[in-house]
This record gives sequence, C-alpha cells and structure tokens, in this order.
Amino acid sequence: VYTLMLMLYFLIFLPISILLGNPITWKFILLPVLLFCLQSLALGMTLSLANLQVLFPDIKEIISAFMTLWRWTLPLIYPETVLPEAVRRWLFLNPPHIFIRSIRQLVLEQRLPLKYDWIIMSVWLWCLVWIGMIVHRKLQSEVKDNL
Repeated sequence: VYTLMLMLYFLIFLPISILLGNPITWKFILLPVLLFCLQSLALGMTLSLANLQVLFPDIKEIISAFMTLWRWTLPLIYPETVLPEAVRRWLFLNPPHIFIRSIRQLVLEQRLPLKYDWIIMSVWLWCLVWIGMIVHRKLQSEVKDNL
C-alpha cells in the first residue's frame, strides 16, 4: 500500500514540478529508485521495531518520543548548510539522511548521487533490512504466542 502511495505522490509531483519551472531531465528516472530504497530502509527499521513492540508494549511510547526528536536531526525543513561543519561530517550516521540528501540533490539541483553516497545508502539499506529480518525470524514464534 505504501509503495503504491509513494508512486502516486511521484506521479503528482512531476506535473507540479513542471508547472513550477523545475526542469525534468533524464536524471529523474532515478527518483523512483531512490524513493524505493528509502521505503526499503523504513521497512528494515520497522521489521525490528514492530516485533519488539509486541513483546514490549512500552516501546511504542519510547519510539514516539524518539521519532519527534529524530525528525529534527534530518535536514528536511532546513538546509544542511545551516549546521556547523563539525556536525555535518557526522550526518551519514543517521540512516535516512543520505537518502533524503540524494533525493533533494536530484530534484533541486539535478545532480546524481555520488558513488560514495550510493555505497553509504547500500550499506545502511542492507544492514537495516538484514537486522530486521534476523529480529523477525528470531522473535516470530514469541510474537505469535503474544498475539
């Protein structure tokens, strides 16, 4: 369902972008790929947290508080350049940051992600999906019993 919604948003985004004077280039072919990768990253994170939430119901409250704080560490509303250089060097440790930065560069600056960015995205994506799958497999029987 979420992938379908993401694709619908993408299809709505294209005409709005054209109307606002943003040139649509061949590089926009990569936008659905980046969006799908970001969605897969969220899936990997959710696999672990959803299983843990069934076993530890209080995790929901912790995650809600943490997500509010975490959202402000991502340069979504503000540009990355407002942060001090010392802080910017560590942003790659925030998993969705590199995905969001790559999408922003592609849309606003018509720049493709660098090879280094692809490597970081791949590492985060595979690590979080792999951890999510391991947690899901390990806790699957316990989650069934608790449900």
